[in-house]
Amino acid sequence: MRWRIILPVCCIGFVLQTTPAFSADTHIRPVRALSSDQYTILSSYQESADGIVEGAGAFLKIGYTSGVDLNGYVVIMNPDQTYNPADMNSFILPEDRNGTATLDLRTLPNWTPSSHLYYLSFLSPSVQTDTQFSEMTILPASVLDTVSAAFLQFSSIEPYWVSSMHLLHGYRVLNTSFALILGILLLMSTLFFIIRKKSAAAPAIFLTLIAGLLFYSARFTTDLTVHSLTHVKEWITTHGFGQAGDTYNVADALKKHAALTRSPAAASVCFSSTDYYAKLLRYLVYPLPVTMSGQLLPATTHVVVTHDLNWSDDNGNLRCGSINHPATLIESFPDGTALYSLTR
Repeated sequence: MRWRIILPVCCIGFVLQTTPAFSADTHIRPVRALSSDQYTILSSYQESADGIVEGAGAFLKIGYTSGVDLNGYVVIMNPDQTYNPADMNSFILPEDRNGTATLDLRTLPNWTPSSHLYYLSFLSPSVQTDTQFSEMTILPASVLDTVSAAFLQFSSIEPYWVSSMHLLHGYRVLNTSFALILGILLLMSTLFFIIRKKSAAAPAIFLTLIAGLLFYSARFTTDLTVHSLTHVKEWITTHGFGQAGDTYNVADALKKHAALTRSPAAASVCFSSTDYYAKLLRYLVYPLPVTMSGQLLPATTHVVVTHDLNWSDDNGNLRCGSINHPATLIESFPDGTALYSLTR
């Protein structure tokens, strides 16, 4: 009878703990930076500020003044002040005058209630910003904070980039591999059945191991289903695919236009980000030659500008990389990529 009362109370307490209370503060829950393409933010910011805050707690209280929204990044550092970029979380610190914001640290993939070094970086899109920080205080973590952090971390979606299909971090709870935790629990259950049910231990052990395997598989299947549905919907509606963006559409347009020209075609790609997009384009349009250096070669007939902030098209004259040549725009794409045909 008591469980009928205790269970609802525990559930209510968990909900209240994981849901920020209503107050004048701005409550921010950061997300994995890998969950979205940060290229535009990191390539176009005008001013930046960073620092390290040390302490033990579940929330970071920030007192500040800013006339613009700031893009923020937070990560837990190693004792030698290095960190894994895959553990970086991003957030937006909204414009406010003499405001306070509470940053939820529990969602960081390697958070524990012990003391940590937190690296913080703030990027401003404004050339001249009036941003000032007056407070950086780590608020202590309660027992419920720690329990809720375990649930939050376990329920976080596995980061998955189509550009790195092998990049699977695995689930971690309080900076401990969940596979290890589950393995220890299964081992303890196995020992329990061996001690308490000697004659019927084998069936119980077998069912316990199968249940543990199915539980872990179901957790990963949930994330895999979410990613699959997202990518299928994107492919059907826009012919895009995850972090590849419109690269598949660009490849189709390039091959189609190259087929219309009687002379051999060759493309050059201008970019200032990772070469992932250029490499993918080279693969998709093979055997059409693709140069990734952004140079104008004698055989170049087409230019693809993708994820490049330093380029221009002035009255039909294309400037990007080392290319400065008359060109005709064939097609532009929603992700900012532009396909040009050089005018010979």
